[in-house]
This record gives sequence, structure tokens and C-alpha cells, in this order.
Amino acid sequence: MPFRALLLQRMPESGLEKRGFSQTGVFHLEAPAFRHPSPESFPSGPPHPPQTAHSPKSLRNFCLSLPSRTYDDLESHSKELSQQPATMEYAALLHRMLIHYLSFTDLHTPTYWEASISLTDVVAMLGRIRCNAYMITDEDMDVVGQGVYLQSSRFDHSCQPNASQIFFGKKLSIRANQKISSVTDVRIAYIPRMFPARQRQAVLKETFFFDCDCPRCSRPEKDAEEFGLRCLNVNCKQSIPSDERADDPCPTCGTAPPDHVNRLQQYDRLVETVITLLEKGADADPDVENWKLLQRCSSLMHDGNPILTALTVFCFRGAPDEYLSRAEMLRTAISFARKFLPVVDPLRSFILFTAVVVFTRATCQPDCKMTRSETERLLKDAYETLAVTYGTNSAHCKDVKLALTKFLCL
Repeated sequence: MPFRALLLQRMPESGLEKRGFSQTGVFHLEAPAFRHPSPESFPSGPPHPPQTAHSPKSLRNFCLSLPSRTYDDLESHSKELSQQPATMEYAALLHRMLIHYLSFTDLHTPTYWEASISLTDVVAMLGRIRCNAYMITDEDMDVVGQGVYLQSSRFDHSCQPNASQIFFGKKLSIRANQKISSVTDVRIAYIPRMFPARQRQAVLKETFFFDCDCPRCSRPEKDAEEFGLRCLNVNCKQSIPSDERADDPCPTCGTAPPDHVNRLQQYDRLVETVITLLEKGADADPDVENWKLLQRCSSLMHDGNPILTALTVFCFRGAPDEYLSRAEMLRTAISFARKFLPVVDPLRSFILFTAVVVFTRATCQPDCKMTRSETERLLKDAYETLAVTYGTNSAHCKDVKLALTKFLCL
């Protein structure tokens, strides 16, 4: 199936206008295969006039003018990888295995293959996969594999992306979450966006060998405010920046931390622990220690801290019934998703769907019941986000639609 670009596809009618969203065109790129685009790959045009800086025809022509990409066009970063002892050790092992395998499956001798495939070739192969492969995820944000998509490997990274990569099985769709005037302006996130700048920069440097200069990374003071700490005054809702300002008195209530308390050191240790846990994903064992970690993070981090949101959703996902009494903690994650994440976003979909599942199970807990209006809003938000992100035929969207239909019939 050739590379396809569906230009300015409208969101499905789902009540978004009533919530303040304008019905703008959505630039939707799909790159399920490796071949060069062909004219028949495109629809005749959107049903409504576009609202981007370029017309459908100009964007269509731009896509058609893109040169065909091949495996050799992918950046390998062989020079940088050759300076990593662990990578070179693995590459040497893979090289020996490859020569051994080819010698058994081909008439040529091992000497022939040793002369044909060098260790440098193997390092370049590893680099092209490592630096260009997408982590293929399902609706639950679980990584189910990796894939190299040649055309989609064109897109640059930003920690504040304007598009999201969404998988339907092994088919990749790049969907805009705001108006984009040109294909060259598409930015996606190569790494999780819920990590602080220092951790994001470290991962990008180690894996992709570049320093990010996106709006979020170029303003460290704003990043520290985004990943804020709680004020020590339990009655104050002010977020305290997670930098040297953490030792200053609260700008709202004036509460200052004691001299002997190093909150930043505590925060950094907790962040590293949380990131290690989250990187395990579905492989992480449900453990009471995870809940203790969540409690420590909740007492130190502000409700709007993305790290706290990520850990909260992680702990509640598949949580046993005895923890449902803590479902109130998910309210901060719901607020975060609504406030900071775009409508077309797998992470927003996952957070809201998790909230629906947890609060549905927690109805037997008297302290965790939502009001009827809160429940209706959550169900509608979850359905709308899932519908525009994964489509109305997705399993989670059908589940939420069924729950919403039953709720409205009560």
C-alpha cells in the first residue's frame, strides 16, 4: 500500500463545537508502507474549505514532490555508536551470528560472507533501526513492537509536538493536533513528553544524538514551573518551580522550606525512580511499593506535575479492588489531560479511558462516587477523544460509548 496523505480531514461531528472547539481542518498523514506516493493515493478533496495556510492542491503537490526514501537514506549515526562499548559488543555478537546463519542458508562459505558483510555494516544497520524506528503501541499505550516507516522518518522531533503518531495495528498514522501550514512543519515527539527537560535531553542525546531546542527545552525556567512542587502550606495551591526557586518562600502564602530540607534532591530521586518504573511499562509488576511511591510523589509534587499524572495513571491501571478507595487521586490526572493535552492524542485517550474504567469499578466506594454531571462529562470527553484519535470502531471507543449509552438511560 503506497504512502498516502489525507489532507485536511475534518474531525467527526461529536459536540466539540459546544465545548469551544472550532471545526478546523486536520492535516492527516498516513504512512503505512515504503513506496513513493502516487496520484491515486489521494482523495478528491475535503468536503469543506481548508483553514490552513496552504490549499489542498499545494499540500498535495508538495507531498507528491517528496523524493522516494530508501533504507540507505536513513541516518545511522555509526560514528557515535562506534564510541559506545556496549553497542559495539552487541554488534560484534550480531555480526558473528549473521555470518553463521548465512553460511547455513546459502551456498557461499563463511569466508565469502565475512568479506561481504563487515562489522561496520552491522553497526550502520543497528543505527538506522535504533534512530528511526517507531515504538508500535496499542490503545493501552503498551509497546507491542518496533517498526521503521521510511516516509514518516522524515519528521523532526519536538517536546511540544503539533502532531501525534497513532497506530492501528502496524499501520502508522501521523495526525495533527493543531493547524499546520506545511508538511515541513510537522513535529512529533520521539520520547515521552511527561518527563522533565533534563531527563528528556539525556534520552535524546543518548538515543538520537542531538540536543533538543524546542520551545519547552529552550526555556528551562518554564519547564521547572511545569514540573512544579507543592507548597509546604497544605492550604495553598501554588505550584513551586522545581529549580533553585524551590528554596524561596511561596509567592502566594510566603511559606518557606526549612533550611535542613533539600526538596530538590528529594524530587530528583523520586523522578528517576518514577521514570525507571514507567519505562518498564506493562512488564512492571503491580506492587504495593508502587502505591507507596505514588504517595511520596503526591506529597511532594504539585497536582499539575506531569510526572505525578503519569505515575497516577500507571498505578490505577489494572489496580486491585482494595485500591479503588483512592480513585479520587485520578481527578488530578483527568484535569491535566483536559487542560494540557490536545483532543487528538493517544495519551489523553489513555488517561480518560483509564479514568472511566476506574470510576466505573469504584462506584461501590462511597468516597469516590462522582456526581452525575461529572460522570457524564468524563464519559463524553473520553468518547470524543477516542473517536477522533482511534475512530469510533476502536475497542475502547465502543466500550465507552456503551457505558455512556447505559448511563444516559438511567
